[in-house]
Amino acid sequence: MKFAAHTMATPDRDVVQAAQLFRQVGFDGIDVILQEDYRCALRPNISDTEAARTGARIRELGLDVPCLVPYVDGFNSPSETVRLRAIDNMRRALDIAAELRARFVRLLPGMSVVTEERTMSTTRLIRSLQVLADEAASRDIGLAVENHMNTAIDTASEMMALISNVDHSSVGVLYDPANLSIMGESNDRAAYDLQRGAIRHVHVNDYQKIEGGLKVDRHGFRQCLLGKGEGKLTDWISWLVRDGYCGFVTAEYGGRWFSDILPPAETGLVNELAALRSALSVAMDGAD
Repeated sequence: MKFAAHTMATPDRDVVQAAQLFRQVGFDGIDVILQEDYRCALRPNISDTEAARTGARIRELGLDVPCLVPYVDGFNSPSETVRLRAIDNMRRALDIAAELRARFVRLLPGMSVVTEERTMSTTRLIRSLQVLADEAASRDIGLAVENHMNTAIDTASEMMALISNVDHSSVGVLYDPANLSIMGESNDRAAYDLQRGAIRHVHVNDYQKIEGGLKVDRHGFRQCLLGKGEGKLTDWISWLVRDGYCGFVTAEYGGRWFSDILPPAETGLVNELAALRSALSVAMDGAD
């Protein structure tokens, strides 16, 4: 198991500068955002040449790129125009990921829908993902569908139904236990067990519920340092170790969203890596 940091941690740096910091702290990889209007991201219109150059600079620092992280969600739209645009945007993301030599591209499972539209929404989502799965396979890249708020998929069981219906070896789960808890999964272990065989990549952060006077995000929780909140980091890592997970676990340190709550990345990421290493050590001891 290796550990990466996410470019959401460093809104005041560009991607290469973030990679330099992550390497200095001791991380093994960098998850890179693909989005307009954010400094620590690659732009969707980046040229292949520049994407390849960025990937080379990251590798020169000794880091891998486990995952490219676009923000595309129109795959289940009732508008064919919107769906096709979303698919095209993800094709471009896959091209950029190939130039970076990223292992996975994060995929959001559609836009949030009202209950009465869910059946048709799910059908459209499955069809879009099947098209993209073939595109990903042709580039030898995996699609990691993330448990994420404000999407068409709210639970671990819904995620696994989606993965099963897409039925493609290139498509798996981006396991985010904090997101699952925030979305209402009350049993961390049960949610993990549902998804365990499909996990391709992992994001972790810690969180606290709303208290009066505290800055919170729109989901009723605020982020905090790993090990300081309600998240069960040691359990999450232990389950992965016991199941033989050998991929990356990425610390989603939310400097982009919580700069007035979290310490600066230069110090906060030191805590995140120490917490991850401590959890891994406990897990490895328990596995002996």
